[in-house]
Amino acid sequence: MNEKPFAHNINDLEYKYIFSNKSIFIRLLKRLDEIGIFRNLTEDQLEKIDKSYVLPDFSQQESDLLYKVNLKEKEIIFYILFEHQSSVDHSMPLRFLFYITDIYRDYIKDFDKAQIKRKGFKLPAVVPIVFYDGEDSWTAARTLREKILGFDEFGKVCN
Repeated sequence: MNEKPFAHNINDLEYKYIFSNKSIFIRLLKRLDEIGIFRNLTEDQLEKIDKSYVLPDFSQQESDLLYKVNLKEKEIIFYILFEHQSSVDHSMPLRFLFYITDIYRDYIKDFDKAQIKRKGFKLPAVVPIVFYDGEDSWTAARTLREKILGFDEFGKVCN
């Protein structure tokens, strides 16, 4: 009998529902965390952002989940952009670029132009995560620079 594992039958809405649970999402982050930044993360530091980013060129695709994380002990605020994929999507680095640009546009709305122009003004980090549960290996580019023609000739300039 050739049955697919249960995870392959779960659609995007079900994954969105599951990972909307802060406790479950924190457990996932801690399993993915290679540098220990989420070691002491609590649900109080995690804020689900109720906003959808529909891309103009990908009208049927939108970001799955967006969380804002405030690591108070280090005064770091960053966003975690979580995207579920059940098939390989070679446009993913470009989609993330568009999502991140939209996140930054929303972020700077809370500041006046003078603040944004100051030398010390910083944008929060955005950590894009793709949760892929397809049957085949992920073969799409993992970084934006891989999608740029001639990126290897320019070294790390095209990040």
